[in-house]
Amino acid sequence: MTSPALLAGFADPSAASQACFRAVLSALAEPGTAHRLPPPQERPAGCMSGTASIGLALLDTSTPFYVSQLEGLAGYLRFHTGAPESEQAEAQWAFTSADNQGLVDLLLGLSLGSLEYPEAASTLVIQLRQHPQAGGPMGLQGPGIQGRRGFSTLGLPEALWVWRRTQRSRYPLGIDLLFVFEDEVWGLPRSTEILQEDACTSQ
Repeated sequence: MTSPALLAGFADPSAASQACFRAVLSALAEPGTAHRLPPPQERPAGCMSGTASIGLALLDTSTPFYVSQLEGLAGYLRFHTGAPESEQAEAQWAFTSADNQGLVDLLLGLSLGSLEYPEAASTLVIQLRQHPQAGGPMGLQGPGIQGRRGFSTLGLPEALWVWRRTQRSRYPLGIDLLFVFEDEVWGLPRSTEILQEDACTSQ
């Protein structure tokens, strides 16, 4: 088996990183909408191309990161980006899987930022089990959304969504969430309010 550190990253790091950065920004600017990420040449086993791409594009030597339950990703990202691996509380970026039974505990251990430096908050990338369905039982409301936008629960535990709804009142503190399936990413920034409702009209 090839060591994760020896797997190839982007074929054209500059162009791919810029495209990935734009996709992530668009995902956060338009919450709940899908955006395609450029794939790396290779990725660690069990790690989707979009998850690897976000790490390759957005980490550098000054960006501490944390990985939970995505075997091989940490070594791959350290090798390609030089980023330091850290504990949860110090991580600017964290990566995990929807299969993580301790997902809410992971969130509780990440940084929410501070009133002086809200940008110091962590961003969590969650690799999903399946492609999100269009629309869904939750409504998203806030910047980047005209009216309300339906959103799926993504197969994630209800406890995560309860936690996320309670955190909205702490804005501008909070954790930005990115959801990845294969080569697509969806964003849920801390500025977005989640409304529980039976039906929601997509915008």
